[in-house]
Amino acid sequence: MYKIPLIVFSMLLIFVVPAFAYQSLQEIYEAAEPSGEYDKFIELDPEVEYLGNLHISDPINVCLIGNGAIIHGRPYMISIGAFFGRLDVSGCIVIGGSYGIYYSTQSSGLVFNNTIVGCDQYGIATIYQDEDFGVEVWNNIIVDCYYGFYCIEEHHPVYLGYNTVYDAEVFRYAEFCPS
Repeated sequence: MYKIPLIVFSMLLIFVVPAFAYQSLQEIYEAAEPSGEYDKFIELDPEVEYLGNLHISDPINVCLIGNGAIIHGRPYMISIGAFFGRLDVSGCIVIGGSYGIYYSTQSSGLVFNNTIVGCDQYGIATIYQDEDFGVEVWNNIIVDCYYGFYCIEEHHPVYLGYNTVYDAEVFRYAEFCPS
């Protein structure tokens, strides 16, 4: 008589409670304070696991220092994305999601010393980023993603080097040529 409720309760503990254990990276971003040259300065705790889907759509300077913290990506979403402004990302471990780290229109920044694992699409993508300031990508480890690194023709990073890309499903480095 008590077996069915006990099994249901056990399943809820196993599958539902871990989802509440992650801190939202977007909420931490929204609460972040300025420091030095950055409008938002975020330093993550390596003892805490975070939930991705961070979208930076303001034209501001943001620094995200991971300190080895794990960021869980969500299916069909960007784990860390800059759509305007400057984003410097270092020391993060991004697991899953569609995109690990993504730079889009009018964005710039530094991406270094990160580990990105198991993205459905791109480990790191720079698509039409701000050419005046550029994006620099170095010393990252990208494993088991569809594309390791992805960019658009004539919109390359200012610097791209010393990245280690393993087990990319299609290409380790890919460039889309729209013309």
